[in-house]
Amino acid sequence: MRVRNVISSNAMIVGYINAGDMDSARCIFDKMPEKNAVSWTTMLVGYTKNAFIDLARVIFYSMPERNLVSWTAMITGYTQNGRPNEALSLFRRIETARMRPDAVTMTSVISASGHLRYNCDFT
Repeated sequence: MRVRNVISSNAMIVGYINAGDMDSARCIFDKMPEKNAVSWTTMLVGYTKNAFIDLARVIFYSMPERNLVSWTAMITGYTQNGRPNEALSLFRRIETARMRPDAVTMTSVISASGHLRYNCDFT
């Protein structure tokens, strides 16, 4: 597939995601003979934005290569979907993937930490 076709397909995926039509976005994604990191991460973000966090996780673990952007997107997705413990668990695994967190990653981690609920009984 020529680069132009990948870019066009990614743009179509983004359009469907923005319209909330994840089925059509996934159809385009699945039919792409070649996918790049942008293709995979776009689908991951689309699923998290549309509250399909479990499908986002499937995409994340299916990616041929994960980069810091995809790791951060998944951490952010967990946080935005009310699953801060999973976000922090994934963050702890970044080191084993030989990734070095950047400011965006750390902002997502701080946000996840802020969403933790503690059961404090002071009675």
